[in-house]
Amino acid sequence: RIKTAHCYDHGIGYNVYISSGNGTVKEDRLFRTTGIELTSDFHFIHILFPFDAGVRFNYLIDESRLKAEMILSIDIRTF
Repeated sequence: RIKTAHCYDHGIGYNVYISSGNGTVKEDRLFRTTGIELTSDFHFIHILFPFDAGVRFNYLIDESRLKAEMILSIDIRTF
C-alpha cells in the first residue's frame, strides 16, 4: 500500500541565535514549511512487525529552499 500526505508546519521562535558574517545575533523568527510525504507499508523479511518507510519533501518557506528526509517507522502495536 502506498500512502501520500500533505503537511504544513508553522512555528515562532523568540530569541533565536543565528550565525552570520558579523558573528552570532539573537532575533525573533518564523519557521514555516509545507510539503508532501510518500510512504509504503511492508513486512521486511517476514518480520512480525510491519514497517512504514518513505520520503518527505519539504519546502522551507522563509528560507526559500527544498529539503528531503527519509521516513522509517515500526508499528509494534500489532504484537
